[in-house]
Amino acid sequence: KNLMSNESRMSPGAKFGLIGGLVYVVLLIILYSYPPFNPVTFAFYKFLVYLVVLFFLVLCAREQRNHQGGYATVRDLMRQMLIAIVTLELFYATFNYIYLNLIEPDFLDNLVNNTRLWLESKGIPEDQIEAQMEQIKVSRARPNLVNTISGIGVWIVIDSLFAFIIAAVIKREKPPFGE
Repeated sequence: KNLMSNESRMSPGAKFGLIGGLVYVVLLIILYSYPPFNPVTFAFYKFLVYLVVLFFLVLCAREQRNHQGGYATVRDLMRQMLIAIVTLELFYATFNYIYLNLIEPDFLDNLVNNTRLWLESKGIPEDQIEAQMEQIKVSRARPNLVNTISGIGVWIVIDSLFAFIIAAVIKREKPPFGE
């Protein structure tokens, strides 16, 4: 029996969820280890890291289509990408929870302080800086179980919207009468 038969192979969703999750964590470790003093740069780097996540969703969808003989519906692709998404977001949430609570609990405070310094260096008036700091304070909560679970839910929805677009582009329907 072929060791890589359909019964024994790992699904593309699980495969790219695991590989992508590990890559995601490594990239976050690098990002968090060398935080820039400029919050715009930090946000840009986080965006680049997120593009890597989307890249893994594309790989997942392409592999699923290839496993189905070059044809796959949006539904087939979404099923596998949803597995990858949940896995990726679990890696992200678990890492952030551990990192921000146990490894570097001052990270968020340092990021806020760096944001203040950056705004001051740009000559932003103090009242606008205070308003910005208050907005950050309201939106920033130390990760706890409730915040972590709700964050996972929000990002699963956002990721799924991107996955739907990816699936719509990568799908290839079987011709009704063959080729």
